[in-house]
Amino acid sequence: MSKINERIYNDILILDSRSSLNAGNILSKIIPLIKEKLVLGLGGGSGTQKSETAMRLQALLLELGIISRIMHLDLWYKVRPEDRRDYRKKTGIIGREEMNCLAIYHHIADFKENLVHHHAQVLIVEGIYALAQYSDYRVHLQGTIEDTSEFRLKRKKEPRNEFRLVVLKKEYQEVDLLKEKADLII
Repeated sequence: MSKINERIYNDILILDSRSSLNAGNILSKIIPLIKEKLVLGLGGGSGTQKSETAMRLQALLLELGIISRIMHLDLWYKVRPEDRRDYRKKTGIIGREEMNCLAIYHHIADFKENLVHHHAQVLIVEGIYALAQYSDYRVHLQGTIEDTSEFRLKRKKEPRNEFRLVVLKKEYQEVDLLKEKADLII
């Protein structure tokens, strides 16, 4: 297992064989679908290696001469990460309601209309709730709350506590509903 030094949105990414296998599986499915502009939704619970898989997939696409961009949905929350725990406790809002869905929708539409990421043929939309967004092809990465807790420890995310478990359970309820929209489940 190799860690990369780069932090993406305060996350430490752990690139291992799982993300490579995921990316290879996805690549084989989407290559025939890439005509002009393809939006790929990459969803699943926290800690299921969505970011790592997206990076690996981007590299594989580039090897084939296909330019892609990654849209990390962690950047599209209404509340900053450092304020999110307090916000959740105060409001009780946990889940897709925390996302700036209208802005996400417009960014994806702008990509399809060639208004952003002009040279990219593929937009990889990755995040817990990515399958709720418009996509030409949707991939769900499976995991469990236990997997998430273990992976978040490796990535040096917030410590385990009762409130974090409440958040994970709520997230997984929504993720399980979105899984039904997936074209591919890994």
